[in-house]
Parts: sequence; structure tokens; C-alpha cells
Amino acid sequence: MTSTRILPSEYARFRTDIIDTHFKKILKKNRFTILDPMCGTAPLIPILECEGHKAYLNDILPIHFFVNQAKTLRMFNCYRDLGRNWFSECLFTRLGRLNGKQLVISEKWIDDDVLDVLVNAWNKTENDNKPTKTLMRTFILLCVRSFSCITKSKNSTWVKIGGVSSNKSLSVVIADSLNKFENYFTHNYGDSENCEGKCVFLNSDVLKLKLPEKVDLILTSPPYCNRFDIATSYGPEVYFLSKVGFITPRSEIIGTNDVKNYESFETDLSFLMRESKTANKFLSTIMKSENRDEQTYYAKYYTRYFTLVIKAFEKSLSNLLPEGKMYFVTQDNIHRGQLIEIDTILRELLVSIGWKCRRVDSWERHHLGLQNISREKALIKPKQFEKLTMVCK
Repeated sequence: MTSTRILPSEYARFRTDIIDTHFKKILKKNRFTILDPMCGTAPLIPILECEGHKAYLNDILPIHFFVNQAKTLRMFNCYRDLGRNWFSECLFTRLGRLNGKQLVISEKWIDDDVLDVLVNAWNKTENDNKPTKTLMRTFILLCVRSFSCITKSKNSTWVKIGGVSSNKSLSVVIADSLNKFENYFTHNYGDSENCEGKCVFLNSDVLKLKLPEKVDLILTSPPYCNRFDIATSYGPEVYFLSKVGFITPRSEIIGTNDVKNYESFETDLSFLMRESKTANKFLSTIMKSENRDEQTYYAKYYTRYFTLVIKAFEKSLSNLLPEGKMYFVTQDNIHRGQLIEIDTILRELLVSIGWKCRRVDSWERHHLGLQNISREKALIKPKQFEKLTMVCK
């Protein structure tokens, strides 16, 4: 079975192995009301719709909120009704001032002149009907990166502010944007006309999430641990969305590496060291580092990460029916050669607050798959795994 990597610039591509081998089995027996409190790119949308489930899909980043809304069958039908040419011509008209602007150099994520065109195109969607507005905003978002000024790093998920934009013409950028969704729509919906499921999209800090009803299942995966800084990886898009009124404070993002103003470190560290023997062993090793700055940074980062994830789980589980279950997927990580079994720490913490946990399955998957040390050293040890865990009362 093949798998597909998620790249920041490709929101319509998803890994299929977890979905096909695990979540389909979980979802096949009945129709459920489901919550994904940290849905990210929400790869389950087509399954939830086509198999008749009701789902609340939440993510704090507005980029996921906007793009995910465009990935439903309703939006596909709107796209088919109006046609590719209509969207292509409309986008070309609204972004027309960028025609011929194939190379831009700037110290900002997006050059001011380019940003002005993108913002105006976004604002014009206010006059569109709701489905068209949803699609147009998504297509504009998918165009942002090509017109952004970025510097690539060794990690393909991490880009730096300032640099040179792509050399793509406006027509190519628009075509790429439409192609991503056409491929997604065709693969997931084909000739479908109707689906009985319903997806409700939310854009909330998971610690403040409120649902109108209890759910049967929670299916989720927490943000990456120390390998994917969202505010940087999605830098151009986050910058653009801030200019049209959507700002996400870094202090509310679980995976952020900004820990300068982390005020509850001592309290949270004490909690982790007391309630998780795995976290205790791992953090104790970090605290022995000879490099004082490194010791302080990583101790704060990992303490904040695990504390926020367990708080997010606890808040999410408060929305679960008495007989309901939560399934979550994690990926192991390595810090300075030391294996971090993220699921083990989270299971120990969940047990400490009264939940039962069981690892359902695991499979080998080194650090985001293809772009880390394990590609260069295929026999790297200890092995890293992706794991599926079940939680219940």
C-alpha cells in the first residue's frame, strides 16, 4: 500500500495507509457522531461524508479551516456546475496584476505589491455566494506560496522568511491550484452526487472548544513534536491570512517552538515528572545537558508540548459519551539520539487522570518518512514507529 506525504504547499494530498487500514475499520460498523479536535488537513472528510457520519472538525489554524471547507462533496458539485474554466478565468481576472510578475525578491514573506493584489482578490469573494466564496478563497490560498518570497532549508517542511519567489507565471500558478483540488475531488468523490454525512468545521483553540452535543468517537492526531513548526512551515499563508483579519497567537499553537514566555514551566514540569515515568526519564536526561541554553530551551519545549497535548485530550474527552472511545495516532521522534515514544508518555498521563489506554497497532515510519537522517542511514536505531492508541473509560 502506498502512502502520500503532506507538504505545506499541497493541502489536497494525504497519506492513505492509516485511513485504509485503521480508521475505515473503526468507522465501518455504525454511523457515528465524531470529533477531531486537531484535524489539520482533515483527510477523513470524504469517508465521513460518504459513509454517513456527522463530524466536528476543528483546527486553530485558519488555513486549515478555509481549505477543509472546500473539500466536501457540496463544494465538488459547485465546482462541477460552474466548471474549471469559470474559476480559472475569475481567478485570472482578480489576480490579473500579477500577470508577468514571475520573479520577486523581498525580505518579507510576501512583497507589498503582491500582497495588495492577493488581499484585494480575497476581499472580492465577499460578493460571491457561499460555495463559490469557499472555493475561491481556497484557490487563492493555494496560490499564495508561489508568489511568496521564501528561502528553503534542508527540511522541506521548514521555510525561512525572505528570498525569491517562484518563477511560475500567473496562469501556471492558477492551474496548479485548480489541479490540486481536481485531483482530490476526482480521487475521493468520482461520480458521486449525494452523501449522507455532514462535516461541521470549527476554528477554535482546542482548550476552549465547545460542542452542542456529545460524540461517539474522537479520532485525532496531535501536532508534531519538535519537527514541524506550524507558524514557520505555513509562514507565507499565515502572514497573508493575518492581513485579511485572521491571526493565530503562537502561544495557542501546541507545536510552536516559541517558549520565551512560558510562565507555567515549573508547575508543568513537576506534573510530567510525577505522572509519567517515561517523561521523567527523558526530561531528566535533557536537564543534565552541559549546554545551559539548550537545556533550558528543550526542557521548556517538551514540557509545554506534552502538557498542552494532555490538556487538549482531556478537554476533548469531556465531549465523549460514556461508552465512547478516542483513537489517536502519534509518531515517535528522536532527540539527540534518544528515542521519544510520544504515545507512551501520553498513555501514562491519560491513565493518571482516570482513562484506560491500549496501543492498538504500530508500524515503522521514520521521522516524516523521507527527509531526515533515516533516509541516509536506513538501519538507524532505535527504530521509530507510528502508533494507534485507543482510549476509553
